[in-house]
Amino acid sequence: MNDAAKIAALETGIYLGDAIDLIRLLPNGSVDLVSADPPYNTSRPNNMHTMGRGGFNFGWDGNFDQLEWLKEIVPKVREGGSLVIWNDWKNLGLMDAALVELNCEAKRVLLWQKSNPMPRNKNRVPVQGHEFAIWAVKKGAKWTFNQTPGLGYDTGEFTYPIPRAPSGRERHPSKKPDEMFQHIIRMFSNPRDLVVDPFAGGGTTAYAAAVEGRRHISFELSMKWHAEAVEHWLESPAPPAVVQLGGLSEEGAA
Repeated sequence: MNDAAKIAALETGIYLGDAIDLIRLLPNGSVDLVSADPPYNTSRPNNMHTMGRGGFNFGWDGNFDQLEWLKEIVPKVREGGSLVIWNDWKNLGLMDAALVELNCEAKRVLLWQKSNPMPRNKNRVPVQGHEFAIWAVKKGAKWTFNQTPGLGYDTGEFTYPIPRAPSGRERHPSKKPDEMFQHIIRMFSNPRDLVVDPFAGGGTTAYAAAVEGRRHISFELSMKWHAEAVEHWLESPAPPAVVQLGGLSEEGAA
């Protein structure tokens, strides 16, 4: 069975390839939760240049179309399914408008407060110690929300440090905390639900989904970060039986 057939069959794995092409292989209405951390377009130039924003280049997240992948992924989400989309705060309005057009409703903004933010430009501006995500639901059915036991209420605010790379290993520059993703996955999905991450990066969604007993499919364009995502996935306490490697299947830990 090739990768296209495996994706269509919803076989858990981290697949190497372009997100748009691979999203199209998913059956419509099959996804319970989208956990997405796409490029933020904080590098310039980008497809938002008409808004008059100036430019600088980090070299790895520029010129990304913020809307094309949304148009492809929303039909794959079941009615009542959720999308959690991380992005630069300047892009949140764009995300909300696009989701409305796609029959979704943004419910809340989630916030990651970094306990160890990078002190970039600290003598000129306040340090940017937060990142944001939109939680949206596809209209047509009741959505999933599991309140955290022991809390009076959930705020959607999470305080965690920026993850550090293990000794001797490079970590994806936008890696999010595993524990935060585990918390989010618990809130917006149920055991055995299908979680899809179109931009695997450092493998955070794959790891968190494995820990929380969810099925998952991730996509990653970069061969380098695909390898890192797979390695991190295999570090989970409940590692997968099979690792998908762009047309190949390698036996993993049982």
